[in-house]
Amino acid sequence: MPRCETVLALAEVKETWDATPAGYDPWDDYGYEEEDEEGEGEGEGAAAVDGAGTDEDYELGELIDDEITLGWWTGPDGADGEQISLYVRDYESCASTPSADLKPYDSQYEGYMGNYGNTLDRWYRRAAVVVWPRERAFAARGEAGSRWAIEELQARITKGDGDGARAAAESLAPLSGTCSRSRARTPCAFRKISSPVRRS
Repeated sequence: MPRCETVLALAEVKETWDATPAGYDPWDDYGYEEEDEEGEGEGEGAAAVDGAGTDEDYELGELIDDEITLGWWTGPDGADGEQISLYVRDYESCASTPSADLKPYDSQYEGYMGNYGNTLDRWYRRAAVVVWPRERAFAARGEAGSRWAIEELQARITKGDGDGARAAAESLAPLSGTCSRSRARTPCAFRKISSPVRRS
């Protein structure tokens, strides 16, 4: 097993669920409401549900989509941290506790809109342990837009290690076609999303 480098990170998790309000009647979406005493309903559009209500007011169905983005991690020495922006693919992460079992810090419901809707977006902040092979450290940090990677290149050039700086810069070449996209391929061998971040 190759020697690995491990850092601590903060992850922003967004999940989109198929959801319906508690006591939701799908026939209401088509204007089939009960008539009042005068025999008049409230109209076809009356059943549309806005984003009001708490997260507990909705019943979750299937998970439609999820996104994990790392926004901060510790530096190589473990003493300092830096802001980053790195998308994590599903197959590169595993969770000790599913996010759905935790309380989101924010949620937003999109009511039925004809061709879409009845979805609940949930946001979580979680702690993460990020692991990559040590020889991939520069590429991993460089892809994340790390300040450290730029400083490392400058330090090697200043020390006269032009070949080392060139080799480090070339390790980013396979990522050049993806780093400009929001869902860039992540270089690490394994990322683990762990416990939620609790903030007072």
